[in-house]
Amino acid sequence: MRAPYPYEITLLNKLLCASGMALDLQGLKVEPINDGGMGSFEIVTEPSAIRLFGHSTAECHFIDSDCVPVLVTLNVDPFGKPYEVDIWKVDFQPVIRWPKENELIRGCILTL
Repeated sequence: MRAPYPYEITLLNKLLCASGMALDLQGLKVEPINDGGMGSFEIVTEPSAIRLFGHSTAECHFIDSDCVPVLVTLNVDPFGKPYEVDIWKVDFQPVIRWPKENELIRGCILTL
């Protein structure tokens, strides 16, 4: 468990805004998810609690420096609390460069 990196805060802010949710980012802890280096992370609200996926609530995307699209999704648990940020680079390779806030495009990728 660790504090979120600056790029993770940027992603969270965009997704939370898109979903209309609020989350106190002060003292927030995250846990990286083993996803081959794409950058997904779990949002830790109660360290010892067993949590489950509920549904996706917001998406955004960006284009990595190798011109490959990356989809970023905010998932919540069955109670509607932020659960994880799933990051999927469409070629399954690690993300090369994290976007600035103005490079994040709200919504999913419609065409590649």
